[in-house]
Amino acid sequence: MSIQDTRDRTTRRAYADAPTRPATIKAAAALAVLAAVATLANAVVALTDGKSLLHGMATDAVNQVTGGQSAGLDLGSLIDDAVNQEYGTLQARAYVGIVLALGYLALFRPIARGARKLRIVATLLAAVAVVMAAIDVRDQTPGLLHVFDVAELACAVLMVVALWLPSSNAYVASDKGRRSRG
Repeated sequence: MSIQDTRDRTTRRAYADAPTRPATIKAAAALAVLAAVATLANAVVALTDGKSLLHGMATDAVNQVTGGQSAGLDLGSLIDDAVNQEYGTLQARAYVGIVLALGYLALFRPIARGARKLRIVATLLAAVAVVMAAIDVRDQTPGLLHVFDVAELACAVLMVVALWLPSSNAYVASDKGRRSRG
């Protein structure tokens, strides 16, 4: 018997002993991708169309307060200044969102494999995302961005729940034991 035959037999035995990946792990990996998509969509909209969305919101707010009558005042420059200031905040949040989305995407494969330590990293990333999304949802930002924030929030929370369900815990524990034997 050759060394290659022994390796092939060992590899086949390892795959035969491997536990099947539970649906909770598959769901958590899919939710990580969905959270990344929602976060990236939020960032893209904020960076490409955020200023016009904010300008529309500010103009509507001024018209609501003044009843459409600005009493001969030129509020355009005041609105532009307020929009520019708020757009800076929106941009910063969009850049943080891009980093979060890249984090979700980087965790996809380790989550799908059931990596034990990266479940903790995914939980911490989701905690940051939940705080960011909660702040964004509470703020006066365009409604379309709220939709993406809520989608990201839901995906992040469901991902963490799926990662820590008993079937996921059992899979991660059995996978750890299989790795230490081989």
